[in-house]
Parts: sequence; structure tokens; C-alpha cells
Amino acid sequence: MSRVNAIILACTISMILRSAAFADDAVAIEGRWETKNKDLVLDISRCGERYCGQAVNSNNACEQTVLTVALNAISQTFDGELATRGRSRPYKVKVSLTSVAEATAARMFIIGDDVEPSLVRRTFPFQALLARAGDANCPSKPTS
Repeated sequence: MSRVNAIILACTISMILRSAAFADDAVAIEGRWETKNKDLVLDISRCGERYCGQAVNSNNACEQTVLTVALNAISQTFDGELATRGRSRPYKVKVSLTSVAEATAARMFIIGDDVEPSLVRRTFPFQALLARAGDANCPSKPTS
């Protein structure tokens, strides 16, 4: 096999593996996620072509949808909006997932701003670190 063919083959395999990883990331976002002090608990599930996160209150009851995101294959993040209490407009957010050892829960990092967040910026008006807490219990609400 020539060097050029080997490079083409390696690139093709890499693209196939990356596509599979994106599909895994999309499935990995589904479930219940919560901050350490449980001031933000989300049940995330598919809602049409996106993923929606319903707020879960301290009584474990499902509330309104506050997070709506879609997989961004280029940045390997989820992009969308997060509505928080006390704000008239939702934040534009980037959501990234971190898989860790099986002994600990996966992590989700949400950064938000009034404009499209950039991964190279250091501070954001909204930041939250959530841990996977199990399966989503709230029924998904389809979006149009």
C-alpha cells in the first residue's frame, strides 16, 4: 500500500470513528443531571431533532423545559439556549460532556452568555458543572 493510500485510509477511519463518537455523545447527554448543591437539576431527553432539559424541583417534580440544545459536530459540543429564573431572555449556551472513569459520574459543563459563547474565553455570565445522576424521569415534550 502506498503512503498516500495509507494516509487516505487512516483519515477515512478517523472520520468514521469521530462520527460514531458524535452519536455516542448525543445519547450520552440523555439522563438526569444535577449540580453539587442541587440548585439546578435537569432531565434531558430527545425532543424532535434537539435535546430538551426539563427543570426538576426539590420535590422531584418535572417543571418547564429550560434547556434546548442540538449537537454541534464541528465543536463536539451541544449549542442552544438556557432559560433561567429572573432573566427576561435565555442565555445562548454551549454544553460539553466529559466522560470519566466508570467509578465516577460523567460531567456536563454549561457556559452561557447573551451572545454566542466562545470556548477560548475565560469568563461567562452563566457557568454550571453538573454530574450524571441517573436516567431521566420526566416525559419529553416534543418541540415544533
